[in-house]
Amino acid sequence: MSTASPKPAGYDIDLGNACSRNAYAWAKKTFPNRAGEPGEPAQDLDGGFSNEIRFGQERLGISSDGIGTKIEVAERVGRFDTLGYDLIAMVADDLIAGGFVPSNLSNIIDVNTLDYDVIDELMRGLHDAANFSRIAVTGGEIAELGNRIGGWPGARMNFNWCSTAVGALHPSLKSP
Repeated sequence: MSTASPKPAGYDIDLGNACSRNAYAWAKKTFPNRAGEPGEPAQDLDGGFSNEIRFGQERLGISSDGIGTKIEVAERVGRFDTLGYDLIAMVADDLIAGGFVPSNLSNIIDVNTLDYDVIDELMRGLHDAANFSRIAVTGGEIAELGNRIGGWPGARMNFNWCSTAVGALHPSLKSP
């Protein structure tokens, strides 16, 4: 399968789903790399949003996502301090749905050019959301990528923001 013509909405959901299934099939072929060792992927969660990894008796969930097109709304209104809540929600809800208690988050902000004040607003909002959610932000990166990052032309800084969160299996779901 290569490309398909765009649908009326501007994107092809079927092609997107096919690409996701293909990406997961390639990723799944790496699972044997950790078989029987700490970090072994759970084989019984095929295709889940939150993937379980095993460290001995401990079960951890891991989830990655981003905030996507909501960034353009923030660019247009010039307010960035609320996006941290959305960033955490995108990964925490997937973990919670899998029975995990979110505990830690790492994030990456890809920017066209840096604007200190926008980064400060983003990180202040992430701080507030993390405190509200009782999640520690324990990693991250800001990457300046120039014109590889685009967005609303009137924005002070165009960016993409994604995160990965981990959490432990809720105690009520652990085997006795």
